[in-house]
Amino acid sequence: MCTLTWLLTPEGYEVFFNRDEQKTRPQAIAPTWDPVLNAIYPIDPQGGGTWITLTQRGEVFCLLNNYQAAKHSSAASPALSRGSIIPTILKLDGPIYARAKALSLTRLTPFLLCYFPAHVQDDRDIQVVSWDGLNLTTQTAMSPITSSGVMLKEVRQCRQESYQRIDGHRQGHLTYHQSHYGHASAHSVCMHREDANTVSLSHIMVNAAAMRFDYYAGSPCQNMTPTALMLS
Repeated sequence: MCTLTWLLTPEGYEVFFNRDEQKTRPQAIAPTWDPVLNAIYPIDPQGGGTWITLTQRGEVFCLLNNYQAAKHSSAASPALSRGSIIPTILKLDGPIYARAKALSLTRLTPFLLCYFPAHVQDDRDIQVVSWDGLNLTTQTAMSPITSSGVMLKEVRQCRQESYQRIDGHRQGHLTYHQSHYGHASAHSVCMHREDANTVSLSHIMVNAAAMRFDYYAGSPCQNMTPTALMLS
């Protein structure tokens, strides 16, 4: 389960991404610079891949599970880790849909890949590539984007209603991503369940002057002191 939002500014754009995982999953490695892929990203030690990346060119890629499409999945065994998607995409050239189409899709379980180009004028520039196990499609993104392994309809409705309350500025988005709006639960943006919870918040800022990746390890409601990496 994850929640993704973004903010467009006169100078560029900002991305906010909560990662939700099982409590048994190992803690991720904080973002570092990869000189081969020319990108900053955190690493999931279990799969060896990543779910969010900032490139030297100012692109951002965000990966969410597409649980609701899992019943259509025909992924071959052994399946590839979805964490391999973004590193593979970074090695390819061309439009995002063409790059996604070049993946070994039949070995991947359903996913949503959200792509922010270096220069974002409005939401029409942001694309979501969706793989449901049978079909690869693309569509314009609409904030917020939420994935959930349980009660998707209810979770999505709660998080969308909460999103309507934010003030539309940076702090509003940060507050949203650390919020419970009532009480901590499977429905809240900062998610808390008996078996799972929000394990990190990533905040990426891209503009003409500089690019920055702020990474908050742990539940955002408890840790709002980031590890920061800068690109110029």
